[in-house]
Amino acid sequence: AEKASDPTFNLEEAGEPAVEPLFGTEYWEAAASELQGLCARWKAEPPAGSLLSAAKAALRLPDRNEFIATDFDLRPKPAKTTAEAAPATLEHLRRLYPSFPPLPEPLPRAPRPLLGAASLGWRAWHLQDTVFETPRSEIWLKLSTDLAPVDRQDTKTSVLLSFLNLAMSDTLNETAYLAEQASLHVRASSQSYGLDVYVGGFHHKLPLLLEAGLKEFLAFGDARSWERRASDTAFCARLAAQREALLRGYRNAYLRPGDHCADMRRLLIM
Repeated sequence: AEKASDPTFNLEEAGEPAVEPLFGTEYWEAAASELQGLCARWKAEPPAGSLLSAAKAALRLPDRNEFIATDFDLRPKPAKTTAEAAPATLEHLRRLYPSFPPLPEPLPRAPRPLLGAASLGWRAWHLQDTVFETPRSEIWLKLSTDLAPVDRQDTKTSVLLSFLNLAMSDTLNETAYLAEQASLHVRASSQSYGLDVYVGGFHHKLPLLLEAGLKEFLAFGDARSWERRASDTAFCARLAAQREALLRGYRNAYLRPGDHCADMRRLLIM
């Protein structure tokens, strides 16, 4: 038999091992005195200044997850308005399929504009679910401006916007992890017009998650915040990793034969 690796285990005193009948694994059963001694060591107060003492002082439950929802009440349905005429295609489908389900009222033909947002310089719309009736919501933000629109033909602007999105998403990882444990989600993506920000999940703590996400994003526009981040070696290392990943993605973008064939087909058509 091989020498036991546990320094507290005496192979000579342990005697012959028992053998597991199915796989033939050898094992020893601990004596009652050994178990009592082990439990006594666990319950004893560790010596002052020892690693065990420091570990015991640092050991605690994690902070409460602030994104855990406690309000699951449904919001009242929007007031009924004049019913919109059903599209002609709907009547056609009902003639073909008599079991075609009825549509909810009022018909969710289009989101309703929120007029109060115009005073803040925003354009906002709202559409409430009247079918599934679950205490969940989604908020989509399209961050763009008419004063300084993104030049879609400028390659440098597009690349820098993608790089900024990667850096912001990376700094949001800790918040996104806590939110995910509470069945909430947050993510950002770069678009031709700017950035998209999405949050979704239980509506109770959704505004809190949106606020936390926007604070992280707005910090990238603060000069003092950039100075603090520039002195953080961990942030600089993560930024370099994001840059390398972005460059690698650009280098490998057209390595697949299918992409070359698709581009050649478009060129021939044009």
